[in-house]
Amino acid sequence: MASSDSKVILAVISSIIVAVVALLSVSTDIFPRWSATLIIPAVAYMISVVISSIYQYSACGSVNIQAIGLSNTFVLGTNLIASSILYMEDIPFLKQIFGTYAPRNPYDGMPYEAGTAAWVAGMQNENHYKLQFLSSIVKAVIPIYFDESTKLGLVHFYWIFWSTILPLFFLLSFQGLCKE
Repeated sequence: MASSDSKVILAVISSIIVAVVALLSVSTDIFPRWSATLIIPAVAYMISVVISSIYQYSACGSVNIQAIGLSNTFVLGTNLIASSILYMEDIPFLKQIFGTYAPRNPYDGMPYEAGTAAWVAGMQNENHYKLQFLSSIVKAVIPIYFDESTKLGLVHFYWIFWSTILPLFFLLSFQGLCKE
């Protein structure tokens, strides 16, 4: 029987690999932004199938690839949901609803004066038009001197890491059970 330490190590390593792929594909613009929503879950699924096969072989001495392939669709689903939400958060919906309006100062709620540096920056990235529930959690702790694409990559790293490690660790617990 494989130890629970190996299960944790395999889940963490595979989740970090998937999160780094997400970070690189989003922050470096290797792929179009919309395709990252499809690539990230596919990579997560492939890596989770490989890791599950390794773990099941070490625990049981054999691999049931059909059961692994079917159960790891849970990892595919969680990553598809997370990357879809993160993609939707990057669309400026409020601009379509309310039209163009000036960004607001987060401290007092007043709009920035036209032509100031804060106004120009706000109008360029259009973050004040976006509904960013998940992104705001991560961006709140990222230093302000990071550019927007790096922040977006770090947001993807964080959420894809958690949406890979949680279901994968759960699945490894069951995939390590052997028929006696």
